This record gives sequence, C-alpha cells and structure tokens, in this order.
Amino acid sequence: RFLRNETDSQTKWDQYSTDVRLADRIDHMRKCKESLERALAQLDQEIADLSEAKETSEKALDAMNLRTDIAIECLTLRDGRRNIEVVEDEPENQLHKEVEVIDGIKKSLQQRISDSFEQLCLLQEARQQVQANLMDKSNAISIDIDQY
Repeated sequence: RFLRNETDSQTKWDQYSTDVRLADRIDHMRKCKESLERALAQLDQEIADLSEAKETSEKALDAMNLRTDIAIECLTLRDGRRNIEVVEDEPENQLHKEVEVIDGIKKSLQQRISDSFEQLCLLQEARQQVQANLMDKSNAISIDIDQY
C-alpha cells in the first residue's frame, strides 16, 4: 500500500512537471511562431519594395536608351558633313561627353538592376526557409497541444 501510494504520488508530480514544461514549451513555440510570422511579413515587404525599385531602375534604363539614341544621332549627323563643314567645336565635345555620361549612368543602372536581382533571389530563398520553419513550428505546436 505504501509503495502504491508513493508511486501514485510520484506519478502525479511527474505528470504535473511534464504538463508545466509542455505548457512552457507551447508558449515558447507560439512566441517563436509569432516572431517568424513578423519576419515573413517583413520579408514580403522587402521583396515588394525591392521589386518596385528594380522596375523603376529598368524604366530609367529604358529612358536612357532614348537619350543615347538622340545624342548618337546628333553625332552621326555631324560626322556626315562635307569636308568644308567639318569642324570640331564645343557642341561636338559636349555631345561626346553627354554620350560618355549617359553610358556611365546606364552601366550604373544595369549594375543596380543586377544587384537587385541577386538580392531578390536571396530574399526569396530566405522567405522559403522562414516559411518552412513556420510550418515546422505550427506542426510542433499542434503536436504539443495534442499531447498537453
């Protein structure tokens, strides 16, 4: 009888201890899940912002093509002059500088677009990992709740 009472008492205390630890684990897992949900929302916002910036850069790059075409057309017209009309003056030098500046801007925009694409790929990968971790946390919480 003593052994049975002792075993029963130990079992109740062990059950209580296990319930407390399980409840603490469920609370901790819920906090982790909430943190992951916030991180996922922030990742989604960052992806949207970066995609918008990338699109803006692509539009700016397309706009630069028109400016390049105009400057090159002006230079081509100046090169098509007859011998007596050929002069090398300040407007021609400015056109050459303008073409160089536009090319530099285009390279900069292209680099920015490439960097944005790489960053978007990394963010998408991170988003998938966070989403997988969030699913795992949800599954763990449901198992813990069932066991609790």
